[in-house]
Amino acid sequence: MPDVKVGEIWTFLVPLTNDNTKYKARPVLIVSVNEGFVHYESINYVVISSTSLREKYDVVIRDDIASRIGLQSTSIIKTTNIYTENKTSLGHKIGELPKGILKQFRKKYQAFQEYILNNLK
Repeated sequence: MPDVKVGEIWTFLVPLTNDNTKYKARPVLIVSVNEGFVHYESINYVVISSTSLREKYDVVIRDDIASRIGLQSTSIIKTTNIYTENKTSLGHKIGELPKGILKQFRKKYQAFQEYILNNLK
């Protein structure tokens, strides 16, 4: 199985938002690697999109940085769309998120998680 680390950007077959029966290879940011489970090694990831509109908890990767880390253009990390999958379904490693953007992501991700927890009744 591939050696995967938090903060890396990989390709992954992600379900289309308008049709969950179809998939597209997209860049994803690895959020966690769950290797401690006996029967299932999984990863948690969020999608990176160059076509989505920016929303409150999203993080932008500017064009100049995107090109340095293997992305084609300005992209948005969709912090609120969190997926869990088997890591054997990963494609190839694209690059790593720079520390400054990873820090921004952590802040937005934490803010979104707090929003969810605060709205549980």
